[in-house]
Amino acid sequence: MNKYLSNNHLKESPLHVAFSLRHYVENALLAAEVDDRVRADILGHKYNGGALEGRHLALEKVAL
Repeated sequence: MNKYLSNNHLKESPLHVAFSLRHYVENALLAAEVDDRVRADILGHKYNGGALEGRHLALEKVAL
């Protein structure tokens, strides 16, 4: 992922990595008041819940 971001000039700076993107998404989902279960599911954490439609609606709230 980091190589792809670098090769396509998608990093804000050399210090930014995919992990930074993950934190950005998590913070954006928190700010959008997305349910814990849906947030965990989107970020790949173990937590049952958040149907596909719920994940889609949550990500629409934070789309770039």
